[in-house]
Amino acid sequence: MDDPFAPLDEFRASVRLPPIPDPAPSAAPPRIWPAVVVTMLAIPLTAMAGVTAVLIPYGVSGGELEISAILEWIPGFISTPFGLAVLLVPSQLTFLLAATVPAALSTERFRNRLRLPLGRIGLGGALSVSLGTATLTIPLAVGLAFLARRMGLGEDELLDFEGLLSLQGADALFVMLLLSLLPAVCEELLFRGYLLGRLMRRWPARNTILFTAVVFSIAHLHPLQAVMVFPLGLWLGFIVWRTGSIWPAVGAHAVNNGVALLIARESDAILAAEPTALGVAIGTLGIALVAGMHGFGRLSSLPNPEHPIR
Repeated sequence: MDDPFAPLDEFRASVRLPPIPDPAPSAAPPRIWPAVVVTMLAIPLTAMAGVTAVLIPYGVSGGELEISAILEWIPGFISTPFGLAVLLVPSQLTFLLAATVPAALSTERFRNRLRLPLGRIGLGGALSVSLGTATLTIPLAVGLAFLARRMGLGEDELLDFEGLLSLQGADALFVMLLLSLLPAVCEELLFRGYLLGRLMRRWPARNTILFTAVVFSIAHLHPLQAVMVFPLGLWLGFIVWRTGSIWPAVGAHAVNNGVALLIARESDAILAAEPTALGVAIGTLGIALVAGMHGFGRLSSLPNPEHPIR
């Protein structure tokens, strides 16, 4: 009996398929030194941008071109909402440009280079993580206020913005939003989007998170602020590592700044154990603990990140 599959076998034997090419070699890992250099250069450039912007209204006002006169004028100027905006906006835009311009020139897709997609946690989880950050902020801010008092520093000196803590009404709200939101977006784009995103491609997550937290602390320049900022940098790096997105860290950063500013305004009352201020602080801490437990649970339940923390 003839084989019914013989014609098919003959056809297959007559067809010559092209050889399968060898797999292309994997792309070389990206260089990390450009991201490190750009970030480190952005820190002094940010300070220069802020100082230069402040000197423009001083020159317009006809002030004397003497160092002593300028140094005497600056604290009063930046203690106003307008002066704070003149100082803060150019400096933070420097951080923003330091992150977005190199990312736009990168061969990697812009939104992925800066970790802009929302990631794996979702909006509800991101909100819990953000609110839970106050669990870290409140004890650090109270401890920092206590330390500043023991060192003879006022909260105004600690913030470098003399008089801002005494503002009321719309001016206080403007300062709160400016100090909370603008640094949260611009700094996270640079430190956790641009820098951490690149280092994570070459380094273990633990080393990357630690290094970016150190650089983040250095960027704040004030030694006592660096004490508070370093653990925050570790937490923000951990958030981005687990979620793959900067937006939960932006929310957490904004909550931290806002809560820290409120604690600074009420630090005298809190340290004096006044019932109202102490009750509000404890109640806020309780809410933050609940949100933080939920947010940390969401972070822990996420799939293991591509880069293990080793």
